[in-house]
Amino acid sequence: MTSFLLQRLVLPRAETTEPLLYVRSQGDVTFVDENALLVKGAEISFDTSFGVFAAGRWKRLTAVADLSVTVHAVGSGRIELVGVSSVARGFHCAKR
Repeated sequence: MTSFLLQRLVLPRAETTEPLLYVRSQGDVTFVDENALLVKGAEISFDTSFGVFAAGRWKRLTAVADLSVTVHAVGSGRIELVGVSSVARGFHCAKR
């Protein structure tokens, strides 16, 4: 299988004027050198204007049939990958 990078998550920098376009955070979260450092209990979410992966758009405009996600993390925690079904348009994404 050939793989291509379709999207990279971008974290806000110190000079970012609208960080909520990139990521929403709750709790003690620090963004340093393209990394997010989370203290126990903190959360980040990429369901934002620039963070969400528009799978329906990719499906409509390309021949992409299968998607995979790679996450690089250090430490313990939980990662939730949430997909939304749109069977009416011929696209289905498995949930969790």
